[in-house]
Amino acid sequence: MRILERLGIKIVKAIVTDVDGTLTDARQSLHLGAIAALRKVHEKGIHVILCSSRLFDVVSSLAKYLGFKSPVIAESGSVIGYYLKPVFIREFETEIKERIITVMTSIGFKSVPDNKCRRGDLAFKRTRKTMGMSEEEILEVLKKQGISNVTVLDSGFAVHINPIGVDKGSALLRVLELINVSLDETIVIGDGNNDIPMFRVAKYSIAPANASEKLKKMAKVVSDLSDGDLIIALAEEILSSISQP
Repeated sequence: MRILERLGIKIVKAIVTDVDGTLTDARQSLHLGAIAALRKVHEKGIHVILCSSRLFDVVSSLAKYLGFKSPVIAESGSVIGYYLKPVFIREFETEIKERIITVMTSIGFKSVPDNKCRRGDLAFKRTRKTMGMSEEEILEVLKKQGISNVTVLDSGFAVHINPIGVDKGSALLRVLELINVSLDETIVIGDGNNDIPMFRVAKYSIAPANASEKLKKMAKVVSDLSDGDLIIALAEEILSSISQP
């Protein structure tokens, strides 16, 4: 059965896609075939919205140079906007931000280089020392150090700390309101645990074969295709449906 049939969606006006592990291949390089397919969809008037935990300036620049004019969701939902122009920001106070970085590095995590530029999402790479720490254990350490009202999510690429109430799910609702598109007209695609809040909100969600097991349980459709290959198949179906009389 085709992807659109399995989803049960009638009209597609927006595709919201994660970047790492979804638009990138196993080598973490952009899947050029997927990009080309999405550009064709975008040229037909369908929004292509990048949704990532990466820095807003990086995600919005990526969207611009890939040819997508729709707003982006960045920093795990803490920033929404267009090329270098945020329209929504939920950020940490400077003191809290510095304390989180201090605590996380003190227990063995490696702070990513662009944390100093991030607003409401801080990312940390695991080390051998922290490889076995669960999200719950990390949250407990932060609470013991007086850092509350935060969430911890492991995307598979990094551990992300965000203000409570900020995630890809809440950002999805904001961005759809911004472009005047409903959940009934939107397909979301992701591969990591930090995409779970987005999948909880979405009506039509797809997980590629390389997605985490937790996310697959949340998805409306689980594909046997990985990362960019799934994007290509979906785009071709959408284009075919548009061209039919």
